[in-house]
Amino acid sequence: MVGDSGLELDIDAEVFRRQLEWLKENCQVLSLDSLVEGELLNATDGQGSDKPKVVLTFDDAYLDFYEFVWPLLKKTQLPATLYAPTGYLENPSEVPLSDKSSVNKPLLPVSWTMLVELHRCPLITIGAHSHSHREFPSLSSAEIQNELITSDAYFEKYLGYKPKHFAYPRGAWDEASQGALGERYQSHTLVSGGVVDLARLNPRELPRVPVLRSDGFFWFKQRVWGRLALEEKLFGVLRKRFQRRRAGY
Repeated sequence: MVGDSGLELDIDAEVFRRQLEWLKENCQVLSLDSLVEGELLNATDGQGSDKPKVVLTFDDAYLDFYEFVWPLLKKTQLPATLYAPTGYLENPSEVPLSDKSSVNKPLLPVSWTMLVELHRCPLITIGAHSHSHREFPSLSSAEIQNELITSDAYFEKYLGYKPKHFAYPRGAWDEASQGALGERYQSHTLVSGGVVDLARLNPRELPRVPVLRSDGFFWFKQRVWGRLALEEKLFGVLRKRFQRRRAGY
């Protein structure tokens, strides 16, 4: 999305372009594979500096990623991971949002043909994001297995492989969800958690720092530098409590 849907996670197009250019200049933006395989710990920019290390991730495979984000990533030569819910690609009317009432434009996914093209780009990693995009803590173990098996089947059909990385739908997870995923994926991505010590990073509990429309450019930089770490941790705690209440325990 490019800033015109009314959603907080939909960043203004010009602000997003500036953010990418700032990241390229001030950070080491590396692939998710580099993070999981431990390369990020020793990576430098070639000049011995210790810039913040960043991995870019995007959820839901909206058409705007293909039409707007991808060209900017190619222009700046920055890698990124795109998590695609296969049910949304199969049925574009099933928009993966919990509240669709605030959206002021149609939201379409990429096509499978587009996803294949993205997969072939060395900068893009395609990750799994379940099939129906339902929150895992509300599902039984059997339902979660069906989500993963169905998702993998579509990826194998169209892309010829199973993704190595997974992001929980809406970042919702618990110990039962984590157990159901088992060793199927090399990494499990959450929704929040802030800046972390890479030496202590758990690939099956990868935190993320959400970038919001209301951040603008100034607060975006504060998030990258870790200056909103307390806010991120509090958000994660409150979200987990909410998820537990919805699950009934």
